[in-house]
Amino acid sequence: MFPFPSPVRPRASLWRSSEEDRLLRVDFPGLSVVNTYVPQGRDRDTTHFAYKLAWFARLRGYFERSFSPDEPLVWCGDLNVAPEAIDVHDPKRLRGHVCFTPEVWEAFAQVKAGGFTDLFRKHHPGEAQQYTFFDYRVPKAVERQLGWRVDHILATTPLAARSSRCWIDMGPRRAEKPSDHTIIAAAFTP
Repeated sequence: MFPFPSPVRPRASLWRSSEEDRLLRVDFPGLSVVNTYVPQGRDRDTTHFAYKLAWFARLRGYFERSFSPDEPLVWCGDLNVAPEAIDVHDPKRLRGHVCFTPEVWEAFAQVKAGGFTDLFRKHHPGEAQQYTFFDYRVPKAVERQLGWRVDHILATTPLAARSSRCWIDMGPRRAEKPSDHTIIAAAFTP
């Protein structure tokens, strides 16, 4: 939890450049949160995939212009990238998918290089079968652990140092008529 003076009156702004991508920024006293939906990319041989890679580059530029790596910033959302082999249920078969391919890993790494720490991996290094997305088209995907970790919470160094835990809550995904994604959450010390 992050303590805020009461009442909190955050300032919010929305950046939307197409029907597929979005960025929501909320500024609290002493903390900014940027929530993004990165376009999925559809297929590597389409303009949608090129757009996804360019979107990551534009996002990196946005972070560089708008923030310092020394200030508390959370970047979270459906980033449509599984950055490591342990972030997908079948890395051999899935390699080359628009969310699990070297071009996307590099684009994501370039944004992370601006001072971000993956909070889930900070608290769960090397832990496999921890997923946030389970495709509806795959029968019993949750029960069979056929998932992807494509939803993330990242933080700049000062805030990452105050991160006390980060976890994936599978309860909502197991509910009746759930989303194909579940919740990832993080807690911070004051």
